[in-house]
Amino acid sequence: MLINAIRAHCAEFGLIAAQGVGRVGDLLKRALQVGGATLPDLAKAAMALMAEQLESLESQIQALNRRLLAWHKQDKTSQRLATIPGVGVISATALAASAAA
Repeated sequence: MLINAIRAHCAEFGLIAAQGVGRVGDLLKRALQVGGATLPDLAKAAMALMAEQLESLESQIQALNRRLLAWHKQDKTSQRLATIPGVGVISATALAASAAA
């Protein structure tokens, strides 16, 4: 949702980028560039807040992924489930955790 909001707000000022999560960083750099008249100061301030939120979410997701991987490495059921084609660590840990409950 946050990435969609960033893209939409930038689009209001004529700033667009290719779709995809990896493209939003470049979009934010262009939107927040110092001395550029691309966005009004108030819009830049709002965009900076959204950029901070996105950075915080990314670090929280990374921390959660590390916890899931650590749990996966110690759980034999999760490891077996991950050997099924198309089943990754996230699906395997979710399945293993729900089966254990």
